[in-house]
Amino acid sequence: MKKITFLLFTFLSTSMLFANIIHNDIADVTYTPNNMNMVAIDFNNDGTPEFSFDEQWDGIVGTWINPAEVNFITIGDFNSGHGWDIIKSLPVNHTIDNSGLYGSEGDAYINADWANPSDLFPEGISFVGVTFKLDANRHYGWMRVNSTSGVITLLDYAYNDVPDTAITTGQTTLAIDEYAKY
Repeated sequence: MKKITFLLFTFLSTSMLFANIIHNDIADVTYTPNNMNMVAIDFNNDGTPEFSFDEQWDGIVGTWINPAEVNFITIGDFNSGHGWDIIKSLPVNHTIDNSGLYGSEGDAYINADWANPSDLFPEGISFVGVTFKLDANRHYGWMRVNSTSGVITLLDYAYNDVPDTAITTGQTTLAIDEYAKY
């Protein structure tokens, strides 16, 4: 029994070297109208931000990106004629992977003034789904935001450091059964 326990411990310890959820708990940033707050999002903490998230104007939060390098789960896409630049609010425990509609064509916004009322972020905590490249590898992550009377506060963000591997909104660690995948 000791050998099995040791082998299991060794396997789990070794697996932890290959897979991690990298969680960044930042100082909360509130985007109030015309304060021009900007946060550099550096998922892997290498000193080079993947993108920035800014108060664009009148409290609209967004970013300009190269959609081949960074993209967000949006309401729609360019071909649908609506929502390609409107970031979709995601609930807790939503899976972010290659099945998401990453519709941004270079800019993306939370609570854009051209969004339909149903496209706006609900009161309370919700998530932004994001995909981005590190080197040549695709990764999936989330950003947690709070919406209070339409004012957005960025709370934290995380990503799965294994390329092309899903993450669940709100997930900050791997479960024991997930280590077996690596």
